Amino acid sequence: MRYTSIIAAMLLLCSVTASSQTQKFKETLAQAYNTGDPATQYKVGEMYREGKEVNEDILEAMKWYKRAARQGNTQAAKEAAYLYFCGVGNQHGKMLDRDYKEALRLYHFALKDYPKDAYYNMAYIYADGGNGVAMDKEKGFSYMKQAVESGSGYAANIVGRAYLYGPADEWSYKTFRQQKNVTEAEKWLKKGAELNDQSCMMLLGSLYYEGTVLPRNYNNSFMYFSTLARKASGLNLANALNMLSYHYAQGCGVQKNMRLAHESIDKAIEMFPHEPTYYDSKGEFYLMQGDKVNARRMYDKCVQLKSDWGSYRTPLYIGLFGN
Repeated sequence: MRYTSIIAAMLLLCSVTASSQTQKFKETLAQAYNTGDPATQYKVGEMYREGKEVNEDILEAMKWYKRAARQGNTQAAKEAAYLYFCGVGNQHGKMLDRDYKEALRLYHFALKDYPKDAYYNMAYIYADGGNGVAMDKEKGFSYMKQAVESGSGYAANIVGRAYLYGPADEWSYKTFRQQKNVTEAEKWLKKGAELNDQSCMMLLGSLYYEGTVLPRNYNNSFMYFSTLARKASGLNLANALNMLSYHYAQGCGVQKNMRLAHESIDKAIEMFPHEPTYYDSKGEFYLMQGDKVNARRMYDKCVQLKSDWGSYRTPLYIGLFGN
């Protein structure tokens, strides 16, 4: 029996041109055939999927993932499910058709070890429907909540926004459109913030600062933006610094400190020097200090960076500086 396996492995190796595979791939493939080890079978699938050590081949990747999954490898089941969920192709033109029914079957198998990913994508499968699965938006929304309970902060952002904006929502989370419920929105966004989802923190901080949807709470808004300033990067960090600068300038949730207000907004400007809203903020702070010269310099920069902001020259601006 062992010799039969070895011969089969050698025949398969010969079917792939030497230039398209490395010695590492040959050894891994032979091991997968000779031992039947599901972890090694999964590794072969990864190599085919990523085009590492061998030419990319989605169909071969799926074959090896499913072999490993049949032997209990839940990671392989998760990856195979995702490929069926998306429907994919590669640079060589080999296509794998989307198959929601098969994706669900594999995700259910992967649930015990990968509940966060499985529930999240199953939620979209039911919300979307088709491809072998009947549409069931409520079931999909229920699965999205289970993704949150399994540790997905991104899922919490989707659930929270679905409740926050209600049926009028026009963004991606409209897939899970719910009746507007601000209390539920706050609850789920807080869950996301606890899971370190930066979108949830940013939204909660803004809602508490504005006080139009949720009761105004400057202590909470300052807390969320301060957390983002420590943990975020890129645009999320810059926007958090922008909001923190207003808290310092206005003494909201923290002692008023114009020096820290300017330092915060200067960091945001340094990160994204072509973002007009940051110059707008700094201009406001100069006005608060009675410095019209520097305020005008900031507002002019703001308008210069965004030509369609001609309407920004509000009566206040014109009254202070002229046309």
